[in-house]
Amino acid sequence: MPRATKKGHKGSEVGRPRSAALAARGVQTANEFAGLMSALISDVIEGAVSPGICNAAVNAGGKLLKVVEMQIRYGTAHPHKGRVLSLVGEAPTPVLPAADPLVNRIAQLESQLAAKNKAAKNGTH
Repeated sequence: MPRATKKGHKGSEVGRPRSAALAARGVQTANEFAGLMSALISDVIEGAVSPGICNAAVNAGGKLLKVVEMQIRYGTAHPHKGRVLSLVGEAPTPVLPAADPLVNRIAQLESQLAAKNKAAKNGTH
């Protein structure tokens, strides 16, 4: 929980960190995320938020960005909106690439080799 300060921040409740107000509204766009991170940095410098809370928030933010990266890489495009990129909410169904015949063959050979090694270990052929 963020530590309260005696003097409030401009435009926020007395003693409530600016980042807490932004986080309470939710983060759904890149601009909102950047604003939250900026406010969080300011709050830490001013002593309104402890470094531990900041660390946890930044780690969680990194996870949100990873979700967006995966959505860009594996997501599907909406027919009328183009590719919809959001930090929260329902993600599109991922489109997996078609199976590569070479990868399938390697997996088959690895399976055969494992079976052969197991048989040799047990003394059967």
